[in-house]
Amino acid sequence: MLCDIKIETKLCKGCNEVKAIDNFTLHKGSKDGYRYKCKLCIAIESKEYRLKNKEVIKEKSRLYWKSNKDKLIAYNVDYVKNNKERRKIYIKQYQSRHRESLNKYIREWRKDN
Repeated sequence: MLCDIKIETKLCKGCNEVKAIDNFTLHKGSKDGYRYKCKLCIAIESKEYRLKNKEVIKEKSRLYWKSNKDKLIAYNVDYVKNNKERRKIYIKQYQSRHRESLNKYIREWRKDN
């Protein structure tokens, strides 16, 4: 039976390289169950699309926010409430990684106010 055969490698249609099957994401619609492009090609393609269509994406995001504002705010409030420890850890890590730029911002803010 075709479903019992385990695939170990696959040809990427984006870069035309044979790669290990773990370099491909799952896709129910294809015969072998994997996408026809590798993860790297999909990432490159997505980045190019986002760069070319910045304004379109921005406008869609703005419209989505406008039409779902209450739902998004409720979700964010709920997330903050249920993930206090996780957020505390994240904030500490962010502040230690960006200490210099945060200090610069604070100095400028104090000077202006």
